Amino acid sequence: MSLITFTCRLVSPLHTAGERYSNVQTCAPYVLGSTLRGAMLGHIIRRLCPAEHFESLLGDNPGYHARCAGPCGAKPLFDPARTRFSFGRFPDDRPPRAFRSRVAIDRERCSVAEGALLQFEVISPVSSTGEGTCFNFEVEIPDESLTELAIDAARWAGEAGIGAFRNEGYGRFTVEDARPGFTPAPQQALRVGAYRLAVDTPYVLPGLPFGEAAIRGDLDRVGGDGWSAEWLDAVRVEEANLGYIGRWCYEDGQRHTRAVALPGSALTIHVKADLPADQAARIQRGLGEWAEVGFGRFRIADGAGPD
Repeated sequence: MSLITFTCRLVSPLHTAGERYSNVQTCAPYVLGSTLRGAMLGHIIRRLCPAEHFESLLGDNPGYHARCAGPCGAKPLFDPARTRFSFGRFPDDRPPRAFRSRVAIDRERCSVAEGALLQFEVISPVSSTGEGTCFNFEVEIPDESLTELAIDAARWAGEAGIGAFRNEGYGRFTVEDARPGFTPAPQQALRVGAYRLAVDTPYVLPGLPFGEAAIRGDLDRVGGDGWSAEWLDAVRVEEANLGYIGRWCYEDGQRHTRAVALPGSALTIHVKADLPADQAARIQRGLGEWAEVGFGRFRIADGAGPD
């Protein structure tokens, strides 16, 4: 597995919706990994799919590209078990903001839509000090042969824009740097003791309440065959900041909304037998649904630590 770390600079305002209240939209302090994935893979399909395959692929949802019968070196990028996209993160999660208003148009009637005044925040491409706004994201790929294709796809996405209002020039960026060839840094093993895990990106809840049983189920799934339930003695929720988040699913052409534990939520895990480094890394790289596009990542916060 290889990791590519992208550093990008905005060249136009970016709107990425975190929550929606009527006609007021609030801009999230990050770019969803699913937004980055959809933009990059969409450009690969449009630019590289053979013309004789394209129409049949579009009529073969879900997962039409992954099931393409033709030769295609890009297939691993469409496989969530082999390729992972992180969220796009801004320094300190406090990017410069600006406020915009526009009139919404009903395209079927070619007239002003109901609730016509749309107000929304954007992330500004320039800060108050005149500095450009940058963000970083990572793509894990199964082998280095896909590096150039992934970098090209990120550049194509930047030229066209990501997020909302792309047809009005929003969300465009340049790829300032792309550093390939590194595997994810190994996480230290967790020794016996109690650790506080803080939610770093929205964790899609497998069910309510946000409690021990659901989290243990996600731990079992992410750990796979190498996971042992004997490593953990207990999981306790310390703080719960609940909300919801939506994403567009490229495969089935539908918008999906899920309940999530938002950043600010935290839990404590009690390790009763040393947790190997590879298993500790899996926990931090994402638990739950949509983990392959950056959701459900945790970081180790202050805690008791090893006994």
